[in-house]
Amino acid sequence: MKADAEEALCQTLAHVSTKSNAAGNLAKSLLIIIDVHLNVRHMQDFWASLHIQEEKAKTRIKEALLIEKKKQKTIHVQSNVIDEHLHASDESKIEFIMEASNYDGVDETGYRTPEQQMTLDDEEKESSRYSLSQDAFIADH
Repeated sequence: MKADAEEALCQTLAHVSTKSNAAGNLAKSLLIIIDVHLNVRHMQDFWASLHIQEEKAKTRIKEALLIEKKKQKTIHVQSNVIDEHLHASDESKIEFIMEASNYDGVDETGYRTPEQQMTLDDEEKESSRYSLSQDAFIADH
C-alpha cells in the first residue's frame, strides 16, 4: 500500500514536472527530495521495522488464540470425561437397585410403576383380609 502511494505520487509529480512553469519546477524539486529521502537506508530500515512490529503483533494474537483454543479443548475433554463418569455411575446405581430389589417390581429408577404399585396394594389388601378372617375364625372357636 505504501509502495502504491509512493508510485502514484511520483507519477503525478513527474507529469506535473513536464510543464515549464513554477508548478513544474516545484514538482521536479519534490521528485529529487522524495528520491533522496525515500531511498535512504534509515528510511528503508524504518519501514522494515514497522513491518516486523506488525508481524509480531499478529503472531501474539495468533498465540493468544491458540492458547484459548487449547483451554477450550481441555475443558471440552474434561466435560466429556465427567459425563462418561456420571453415565457409568447412573448405570451402576441402576444395576445395584435392580440387584438389591431382586427384581421385585422396581423399575430402573428405583421406583415401582403405578401398575406394580396397584398390584402390590391389592396383594396387601388380600393379605389383610386373610389375616382378619383368621382372627375372626380363631375368635369364633
